[in-house]
Amino acid sequence: MITKRYTMGCCSSVVPAVQHNLEQEMTLEMTRADTRRNDVMIPVTTDELRKVTDLEAGFEGFAPPRGSTFPLSSRIGLCKRLESLKVNRCSHIPSEISNCQCLEQLRLDRCMDQIDLPKGTILNGLETVYVVAGTWNKGRIWELLSWLAPSAPNLKTFCIKDQTKETANLFFDGLTQNDVFLDKFKDNLECLGIGSCNLIEEDAIFVIFNIRPLYPGLAKLFLYDNNIRSLQNIGTATKELTINGPISTNLQCLYLDNNPVSSNLSSPETTDHATMVYLLKTFQRLHRIRFKADAFRGHTFFTYSSTIEYWMMMNEGGRFLVDGGTSDDHNEQQQQQQQQQQQQFSLNLWPNVLERAYNKKKNATPMFYLLRHWYPHFLSSLSSSSSLLSTKTTKSSTNSNENNKRKMRQRTYTNKAT
Repeated sequence: MITKRYTMGCCSSVVPAVQHNLEQEMTLEMTRADTRRNDVMIPVTTDELRKVTDLEAGFEGFAPPRGSTFPLSSRIGLCKRLESLKVNRCSHIPSEISNCQCLEQLRLDRCMDQIDLPKGTILNGLETVYVVAGTWNKGRIWELLSWLAPSAPNLKTFCIKDQTKETANLFFDGLTQNDVFLDKFKDNLECLGIGSCNLIEEDAIFVIFNIRPLYPGLAKLFLYDNNIRSLQNIGTATKELTINGPISTNLQCLYLDNNPVSSNLSSPETTDHATMVYLLKTFQRLHRIRFKADAFRGHTFFTYSSTIEYWMMMNEGGRFLVDGGTSDDHNEQQQQQQQQQQQQFSLNLWPNVLERAYNKKKNATPMFYLLRHWYPHFLSSLSSSSSLLSTKTTKSSTNSNENNKRKMRQRTYTNKAT
């Protein structure tokens, strides 16, 4: 029986003294663990490769020599149904990977040396790239980002994980300064993940207010498993930006799982709690701060107060459609922007908007919020529509009377002539 997922690498029975010399040859043969015995590696047939959808390529069955890498086999081109590829300690990706047009996710894990990337390769289906651990310097980072621009034109998610803080900062420089990557993905990138990189609050500020504005379509920020202990400076930076009016942003998710600050969001008495509420009021599309799937990876859920849950629910229901301000105290400019935004929104769309607001959580509270803030404009629009309809009816009635009089005159003239 052919399994969906394969792991290929070197045989565990290879003598350690010749292990390093044989690893390239063994890898080119593409072996996998026997379904009955994991310590026995057997060749992967061509038919199996053509059916595989999820593939892990790396060292299996033994601990590789320190710093060892391997080239990915050119037989990867046979995996035409491949959707997910994880390469461990890879030194070379062959050009045959261009045959894998179904590939959606690529994970580069522990790439210790310079990895040769195939030039001229275009993977239209590739939407997600993970860079996990490994040794990355500025040159390698810029080469990777420059390769992704032409090779993964539909990239939507880019994540780094298990990097040092210094390496993470080098990736930040690449994301803000690499013009090739910026020009290609400034409108396409939807998700950016920086996990287990020992980031602190200042780093989070840089991500939110320096990197995010460069990618207007960025909706999700993963900042999980870091060392963010407070949100106060993030709140201060946000207030400085809202002096001239509301912040226009597409940010919908800011995941803070497994950060020290997450323990401060359950009590309304903490300053971080007040800051989070302010952030939710300011970023009107922001409606998630916890990634539920982490529970399946052994991570601990953090809890938040009912106040935070309320504002997340309102944002997910579509608060940005009716609330043009950032808080309860609107200045004159914010009120004008709010009125202009409301006037541009068609009344014909409201049934769909209200249905969506209710269906998101099967809760009527977001729907009532939208109605309460839209009701004054709804009445004025309804009044305007009624006046317009009345005017049209009056004109139509007048025109009808004139036509009737004209017909009567024509009939009288005809009778006289007769």
